[in-house]
Amino acid sequence: MQMIGKMFKTAGIVLAGVLAGAVLLSLAFLVPVNETNQSASYAIIEKEGWYPAIPIVSASLDTYFHSLLPGVLDGSTDTIMLQTALEPDEVNVLRAAMDMNQYDYYWHGYVAVLRPLLALFDYGEIRVLNSMGQLLLVFLLCLALWRKKGMPYALLLLTSYFLLMPMAMPFSLQYSWVFYIAAGCLLYLVRGDRARNVTGMKLYWLFLAVGMLTSYFDLLTYPLYTWGVPVVWWLLLQEADKGELYYIKQVVCTGLWWILGYAGMWLGKFCLGSLILGRNIFQSAFYEVGFRLGVEAVEAEPFGFSDRLEALYVNWKHYEYKLFVLLLAAWLLVIVVWTFKMGVRSNVKGKALALAGTSSVVWYFALANHTAGHHFFTYRIYGIAVLAVLAILVGAVGDGSRQDLRQSVRLLCVWGVCGIAACGLSLLAREEITVNNGDREYRQVVLGEEKVCEMSFTPSFPMVKRIGLCVETTAREGVCRLVVWDGEKSLYEEEILLSAYEESTYADIPVDWKLRRGKEYSLLVSIENADGEAALFVTANQDMPLSEYGEAWVKSAQQRTEIAQDGQILSGLTYSYRPLSRFTLAFLAMTWTGILFAACMVFVREKA
Repeated sequence: MQMIGKMFKTAGIVLAGVLAGAVLLSLAFLVPVNETNQSASYAIIEKEGWYPAIPIVSASLDTYFHSLLPGVLDGSTDTIMLQTALEPDEVNVLRAAMDMNQYDYYWHGYVAVLRPLLALFDYGEIRVLNSMGQLLLVFLLCLALWRKKGMPYALLLLTSYFLLMPMAMPFSLQYSWVFYIAAGCLLYLVRGDRARNVTGMKLYWLFLAVGMLTSYFDLLTYPLYTWGVPVVWWLLLQEADKGELYYIKQVVCTGLWWILGYAGMWLGKFCLGSLILGRNIFQSAFYEVGFRLGVEAVEAEPFGFSDRLEALYVNWKHYEYKLFVLLLAAWLLVIVVWTFKMGVRSNVKGKALALAGTSSVVWYFALANHTAGHHFFTYRIYGIAVLAVLAILVGAVGDGSRQDLRQSVRLLCVWGVCGIAACGLSLLAREEITVNNGDREYRQVVLGEEKVCEMSFTPSFPMVKRIGLCVETTAREGVCRLVVWDGEKSLYEEEILLSAYEESTYADIPVDWKLRRGKEYSLLVSIENADGEAALFVTANQDMPLSEYGEAWVKSAQQRTEIAQDGQILSGLTYSYRPLSRFTLAFLAMTWTGILFAACMVFVREKA
């Protein structure tokens, strides 16, 4: 009966949150619009562009969207936020609160804060307020943690904040909501002895509320951060007077209640919105969920295992930023020195911390479609893993008792094995290397049942992941067939549907070609079963920009006689290969060393 009562209370909290969220949004739309602040806000966004990067704060769409810089701002989403807050499609405030300019499967709870603020300040002034608020929160948290846990843990919190890119955070509304929710939860826990007293259902309901707030305010930026970072700090703030299973249980249960709050609040919006707007929000919402999970083929292929691994890697690449590397390298060096000077010890919370840190990997793997395409902000989810690993390493440092030679040798061996294994693991990383010749002058060569194109193909790297061709066609039926030949043996056959060229003259497809680097093959391109004319783009004037391709020969398909010779086909190739940069390999080796040593420390039972 007691458990049933707790579940009813949990459901009641979610229901109350749904109703309160709708009321707050409705009230926000009653606040009049300040047209001066509106104009000034739009002017700032228009001047900066959609995806500027700190400290430049001005760029075009193509400059930074796919970059690995950690300071890219999401001006595109901030524009949507401003328009949603200032220019609702609906006049009725309750319908406006549910419709959100037909972006209805999110709550857009930020409007409850943003619209009143815009009545007093413009977008630039709100950024200043945002900077002040974040700095104040970080200062209070550092001060409290210094008093409770000492300087290393205060520095750990600062490191966690620095890795969010503090210059970018206040300048982007899109990134700020998750920070405030996570920092607010931590501030609640760190005050007095609250962290020790907030246990059991109180702890679970706290994370239920945090999950609800995340669903209410956030537009799928780095939402897991609001659970992962507070739960790591909750673990660190606990006195080590309970067993491993207790702490593991708390990590699992807080995660489940966070998911319950996050999903429950979201489902509440679907129900309430569908009822008020008279349209089925569930259909578009579940379609979006399937798309983000990479299981729905929407203008792309469903995400496979290798694509999900790529999402893990491309998000971690943001931490290759030089200042981040120096910060993490400094931590690793300090940990190495501390362990040799003070020894190592067991940590009853190690496995629970490791479990919390692993959640980052699970999120990237599950939501690969979203995190691979939006890595310029989703990389912050790795902040949970970094914090957890550093917490394990700091917690593993011994009490300073004298070590004998045998203990030092054992510790040296552990570090050495971790370093050697890390070097090996760094070589397993794969990056996409893309080459193309699409910027060259070209001519069109008509292909068909009587004509095929053939040229030599010498791959620069052994694994080809994608290939694309430029074709202009009026056909909607038929295929462009590609065949890779090794002498008289056909190795691979691929097809590009001619319908893929309906809106563009370029189309590419995923392939899985495992070839020998530097070996010469033949590539045959033909058009089959077309219901219209199809022309292949070939570089003009014997231009040969790609080292992979030889001269393109157009031949008779029946008699195999040469008809014409010209340049090389306009094409794009994407390889998968280990990182070419020594800096990247060194960075990966360093981070793997820290991860592996932390994994070893999770299982330490006594002093080394």
